Amino acid sequence: MDIPTVYLVGCSDPLPPRALEQAHQLAGILQGAGRRVATSPLLGRPSSPIRRAEILNRAFADPTATAVFDLSGGDLANQLLPWLDLPAIAASRAVLWGYSDLTCLLNALSAAGKPVSVLYQPRHLTQGGQRLEQFLAADGSLFAWPVEFLRGRAMAGTLAGGNLRCLLKLAGTPCWPDLTGKLLVLEAQGGSASRIAAGFAQLALMGVFDQIAGLILGRFTQLEAEGVDPASLLLPLPAGLPLARTRCIGHQTDALAALLGAQLDCRDGWACLTAPCPALF
Repeated sequence: MDIPTVYLVGCSDPLPPRALEQAHQLAGILQGAGRRVATSPLLGRPSSPIRRAEILNRAFADPTATAVFDLSGGDLANQLLPWLDLPAIAASRAVLWGYSDLTCLLNALSAAGKPVSVLYQPRHLTQGGQRLEQFLAADGSLFAWPVEFLRGRAMAGTLAGGNLRCLLKLAGTPCWPDLTGKLLVLEAQGGSASRIAAGFAQLALMGVFDQIAGLILGRFTQLEAEGVDPASLLLPLPAGLPLARTRCIGHQTDALAALLGAQLDCRDGWACLTAPCPALF
């Protein structure tokens, strides 16, 4: 029987030295969990989007691949979209993990028919502790988060979204996902109040808030430092649209993960998967 392979790639900006050290540490964790690890040679240096796309396409074409962990972040992930074999990636059993700028690829894969992807920075697993235990247990607890309702008492549906700025990179492209009836989770690291308000307004003008079944606000790091509540920046929402927030989805190292494409049920203070957690790595 083939040993399952996990690919470590970087689709966005090159990794700085500390992140490269974490990549090496993560490879050891995965090998200890019985996985073969294949690492992109481009992680720490500038490269063309065509080369990065080739590496990603090859990773998903590997029949032994069970997961592709993107360890990057930044600005450049959407450069890959013209060169990705999205139908083949969607058909692969391997699951893409990534956060922040990878939001554009995760949601593009959803639009192409990929069943699930994971909004999470795998480098956080090198911190050890509870998150690593949850990851290795694969019992779904990594994807269950406490929520506080600001409007309504419950919501349920298929999860989509991620980083606000990077999701909006897909606006006006064939890769924009169908958000009808979805639960939309949004977070941001940078962004002043005016920038976040503009992003929310853009979603409203696109009719997104009229389409979704519920909105969940994660962490907005810069806003928190400035003492601004992101919910206060939303334009009036459609009548009856539930609104909740969680402090567990965002850029912080102790963040939990969001299983995009999965059915999520939010009530009684928790957002939980409605079906057993699938094999994701």
